[in-house]
Amino acid sequence: MNTIINKIKSICLLAILIFTMGGCDKELDVAPILSYDGQANTTIAELIAMHNMGDSDSSTPITDDIVIEGTIISSDQQGNCYKYITIQDATGGIQIKIDDSKLYPKYKIGQHVFVECKGLDLGDYRKNPQLGWWVDGSMSGIASKKEDMFIHRDGAVGAEPAPIVINSAHDIPYDGSYCNRLVILKNCYFENRGVNPYSATNSSTSENIIFSDGSKIVMRTSNYAKFASEILPNGTGDITGILTVYTTYQTTYQLTIRSTADVRMSHEETIHEVDFNNNPLENGWQVVNRTGETGWTYRNFQGQKMLTIDNEDEETDSWLVSPAFNQFSNYDNLLFYFDHKVNNDYSTGNLNFYYSTTYTGGQIIPDDWTRVQISHFSTSRMTTFLSIPREAYTNPNFRLAFQYAETNNSWVLYSMKFNANVPQ
Repeated sequence: MNTIINKIKSICLLAILIFTMGGCDKELDVAPILSYDGQANTTIAELIAMHNMGDSDSSTPITDDIVIEGTIISSDQQGNCYKYITIQDATGGIQIKIDDSKLYPKYKIGQHVFVECKGLDLGDYRKNPQLGWWVDGSMSGIASKKEDMFIHRDGAVGAEPAPIVINSAHDIPYDGSYCNRLVILKNCYFENRGVNPYSATNSSTSENIIFSDGSKIVMRTSNYAKFASEILPNGTGDITGILTVYTTYQTTYQLTIRSTADVRMSHEETIHEVDFNNNPLENGWQVVNRTGETGWTYRNFQGQKMLTIDNEDEETDSWLVSPAFNQFSNYDNLLFYFDHKVNNDYSTGNLNFYYSTTYTGGQIIPDDWTRVQISHFSTSRMTTFLSIPREAYTNPNFRLAFQYAETNNSWVLYSMKFNANVPQ
């Protein structure tokens, strides 16, 4: 009997020991929070300024004890940021090349790092700033076995920096200060939405992103990204990513997304189109001239219907005013689209768009109208879309107007429609 009891005790003690050892192993699986004993002595912008970017890719060896710090904003988990991390501080951002194809378990978005730059090369690829080792005319990655000599994680992973808000391609400064920084493109859509994938199968692919004012920026996606074959989503919305620059004969700003979670679109439905097959000026739209006799007219040129105004040297202030729209009160996020072009895109300071809830007809009184800025025009046909405030389009007297107050220019409208933006 005692032998049986002793065996039971031994089994229980062994089970307790195994359980305790398992608990210790779990504790060992938790990575310690690392810290860095030093401090930064140079900002990222100051570091970048130490390199003179020439006409071709070049580099500058770093021989001084320079230390920068920043927060990681990139991730290679989805395969679109290959063999590099991008960090930014309050002054700028820089790409750090590392010869490792699986960096995200170690370098997570929101991780604060210090970089001891002595022994690295500061260079650029098509004027996009980079750190790494310069080999045979291009920037190579720091060997993975030696990266800990230069890059030091500090503290727990935190939140990513607040992105820079960009409402138009014209918001991006030409001085490169936004390069390698987190940005959010507001109120935009993919030019080839619903048709093209993020990337072709055989090479990295550029796709245009269109802002509400018609300006464009390129999104660059690797064909090795896990989401490369997914179709670009429909709708309009916001796109977050890392802004880079690619300069050959001209400067092109490019966006790199980390994953499709960076793309937040809403589904759109067209709820009303202005009928251009029939003359809108005979169906509620009207021309009101404040100055001059030149006004908007309806034309059918070789099957293309349009509303147009063309002026030569006459002082003109002609308004194209819509009828009242009272059918939109049940919709959210109303967007107004119009296809248009001008003759001179450098002379558009007095081409304007307005909405009103108090105009009831007759002469134009400016106080009745609220201007919505159109910040981009083109001599080629383009689509502009504008967001209308809810308090305006839910008013039963909601109207729109195009104002032409130019000389030696023309403005052509090819189509107009209202879309309701429904979150997906």
